[in-house]
Amino acid sequence: MPHEAGQELPTYTIVTAKITLRRTKPPVWRRVTMVDTVTLGDLHAIIQCVLGWQDSHLHAFDVKGKVYSAAGTVDDAEDEEQLDLKTLRKRRVKRLTYIYDFGDRWQHQIDIECVEDEIPAHAEPRCIDGKGNPRPEDGGRTPPLSAKFDMNEINRRLSRMFNRS
Repeated sequence: MPHEAGQELPTYTIVTAKITLRRTKPPVWRRVTMVDTVTLGDLHAIIQCVLGWQDSHLHAFDVKGKVYSAAGTVDDAEDEEQLDLKTLRKRRVKRLTYIYDFGDRWQHQIDIECVEDEIPAHAEPRCIDGKGNPRPEDGGRTPPLSAKFDMNEINRRLSRMFNRS
């Protein structure tokens, strides 16, 4: 596959995950591809981006009963930067929970749907599908924002966030 100026894309192990915001009607979910070196800290940033939030609240991941969060922010939590998708794969983890805003307690189910080894691809995460409008940052269970799901805009934001070249 040609890349810029005829260069070949590098190969990565690519993980496809579906991120579903629980207890919402109509449903809100995003399907994202990312490299397997993404840490839970990176995944937090990806979720914030694809759901249009501003990282204004505490968050945590629950992986088989063990809690991970940003270092020093949540009591008894492990450092989310110390766990990546490759390690989750080795531990055969297929599902984890992400909780954002401990007041509103937005719960997200993250399902690892597919892992493909040695795929020519871009390193930055990509939103490849989704449904439902985002919820307001501090809106509790209020109706969704008028902003519509815009995959192209989400991917522009992801590219700006994760383009490390």
